[in-house]
Amino acid sequence: LRRQMQHELKRLQKKLGITFIYITHEQEEVINMSDTIVVMRDGRFEQIGSPSEVYDHPKTSYVASFVGSANVLKGTVEKISGDTVVLRNSSGTMVCDKEHFSVSEGSTETLAVREECLRSYGNHCGENFCRRHAPYCCEAS
Repeated sequence: LRRQMQHELKRLQKKLGITFIYITHEQEEVINMSDTIVVMRDGRFEQIGSPSEVYDHPKTSYVASFVGSANVLKGTVEKISGDTVVLRNSSGTMVCDKEHFSVSEGSTETLAVREECLRSYGNHCGENFCRRHAPYCCEAS
């Protein structure tokens, strides 16, 4: 019944061509019903964007943890090579696509990684590989 109501509200919104403000803490509803999402924290906007922008490219670690589930890790950029960025922390090494980063070697970064982006990389324990559809953010600390 709840899902039917979501579809009906979305149909009405498109038919009438008006803006709806729909407030919910149900993340599935947010992703399914929204054209634009506003994530708020303590009465302030943390991020405004499309569902895919907010999920795939969260601007802060709060948004990454609030929308879906993400592992938020801090690390140091060990190396930038070709199309990859290598970050190291006490848990191991993360190798990620360079296209998602604007960082320099030696900088400390916060990385939010969603479980669906993790892949085994080689035979090295503790190393993971984030690929093209990897939803994460990287922000300078």
